[in-house]
Amino acid sequence: MDPGNIVEGNTGPTLVNIKTIDPLYIDFTVPEGELGRVREANNRGKLEVQITVPRDEQNIYLGELTLIDNTVDNTTGTLMLRAEVVNDKRKLWAGEFVKVRLILSTIDKAVMVPSEAVQMGRLEIMFLS
Repeated sequence: MDPGNIVEGNTGPTLVNIKTIDPLYIDFTVPEGELGRVREANNRGKLEVQITVPRDEQNIYLGELTLIDNTVDNTTGTLMLRAEVVNDKRKLWAGEFVKVRLILSTIDKAVMVPSEAVQMGRLEIMFLS
């Protein structure tokens, strides 16, 4: 655009796209098979979301689930969810890749082991007589 041009709304190319940074909206998907568990947990109360950035996994940013889309994407078999995260220190950036952990429930007094300690493989059982 040049100075003096007449500009009409919603026609032609996008001139500017304004995105909010605080709060930041995080859109992510879950497999459609998890829809029942997500809806059930959401009916019990607000769901916590933990966000980490691959370059800085020590810092965990907390937010809450604010939207469950009303359709499943037929091409991917996923359901879109949206979380809202407070970003007052401007550490997260719009469009940035993040890891999302949606907390559906918490089990009191559970015994936990680091995921690195779990080994996947064939289970072989030997019977001694």
